[in-house]
Amino acid sequence: MIESIEECVKCVAIELAEGIRMATLYPAKAISVEDKLAVLAWAKLLT
Repeated sequence: MIESIEECVKCVAIELAEGIRMATLYPAKAISVEDKLAVLAWAKLLT
């Protein structure tokens, strides 16, 4: 996962915070579990 985020930042010029959201928070929201997974709580701070 971290490699994918790194590639987004380097090659597509996406900001690191956005890359992390794309890999964690957005998929969790898509399946309606963003408030149920404590691991993703830190990602909410980036929004």
